[in-house]
Amino acid sequence: MGNPYLVTLRLASVVCSKTKSELITAARELDGKGMKEELIDRFQDASRLFRSFADLVATAEIRQMVAIAAMAIEDDPKAATRRRSRPRPT
Repeated sequence: MGNPYLVTLRLASVVCSKTKSELITAARELDGKGMKEELIDRFQDASRLFRSFADLVATAEIRQMVAIAAMAIEDDPKAATRRRSRPRPT
């Protein structure tokens, strides 16, 4: 079997493409099989996991931008104190 989180991601994609009527029908089928709570749990688990991945990527982006800014300052120390002229808002 594949990665359960990727399977859940694919299932989420399918769910988002369904109509409300189709989702109600599917919920009735899941309820009959005692699986509706399991599906919600899987969505919640996957949501937490992918949110942590998004946080990791955002942190990496910030750290890289800081490194690029530090590199620019190392290359031209006066750049850190140089004032840039900005057009005044009208």
